[in-house]
Amino acid sequence: MKSNNISPDANNSTVRATPDTVTRFLDTVREANPRLQSLNGAWGRTTGGITPWMPLDEPMIRFTYDDGILQCHKTQAGRSCHYLQFLTNVSNFTWRKEEDDMRVTNIELQQNVRHLLSKLCAIGYLLQPKHARPALAVTAVDARPVDGQINGGSGKSIFGQALQCLLPTVLIRCKDVSDDYYIWNDVTDDTRLVIFDDIRPGFQFQPFFQYMARDWEINPKGGRRFLIPHDRAPKIYLTSATHAFGDIVFPSLWRIIFSDFYSIDRRPSDTFDDILFFREWDACQWTLFCNLMADCILIYRQRGVIEPPCPTISKI
Repeated sequence: MKSNNISPDANNSTVRATPDTVTRFLDTVREANPRLQSLNGAWGRTTGGITPWMPLDEPMIRFTYDDGILQCHKTQAGRSCHYLQFLTNVSNFTWRKEEDDMRVTNIELQQNVRHLLSKLCAIGYLLQPKHARPALAVTAVDARPVDGQINGGSGKSIFGQALQCLLPTVLIRCKDVSDDYYIWNDVTDDTRLVIFDDIRPGFQFQPFFQYMARDWEINPKGGRRFLIPHDRAPKIYLTSATHAFGDIVFPSLWRIIFSDFYSIDRRPSDTFDDILFFREWDACQWTLFCNLMADCILIYRQRGVIEPPCPTISKI
């Protein structure tokens, strides 16, 4: 396969990070790329218009088992993609060893790869049509940092912001929302994703089990109740700086674990020439991002739910 030049057109060096622009971008990538012909409908809504795009001829990242060892292989485009490198960084649990020139074992390297694969599959799952099974809530938590301090800033929100670029989303910032009668107030029939941001210890997830397996009853303030059929209900993404669910294993939760590569002392923009994700990307980065999202759908369809390794998870 030939290699595409992934540099943006000089006359179209930037693409504004608006949902409609990104949706058009995704539509053109999907329609023009032979790899994605089987993904019709996966992106949800379709809008008209033409946006600069450049579909790639091959996946930006692939995973293989070589002599029983899980490895990832990135193309030049994959190595140039800021968002893929971000996901690699937040899946790197050996970065301190690497910075100190200490030996990293093959088992540790495989664990990093599995963390990355888990996150890519989770993205692919969340981008699937509403009726895709199984019904899971993707839950992002932090691993306990070496110094024992839980400061957040590990990248869980940026993971969610990427999905907000692609899907009609309701964002719920919460401390404890389990008793909020109007919790679904902003959810409509078009909502594809609900994000619960910054879940705190003691959060009661059990009441939400019913929404993973049945129709959603929406009770908007000042409006009439209505039902969203289960096969059209939104997906759920939760973030927690602490392990808010304790050690209990919920069958409806798919945990993805973030390393402390990023923190309040090192932001993602610090490792990408002070470029802010989404807001300041040029057409090249949007092209790479959109192709990566398509790759995530394909990876999920090939591999399904991938649980991460389990290093010590933050909890209080």
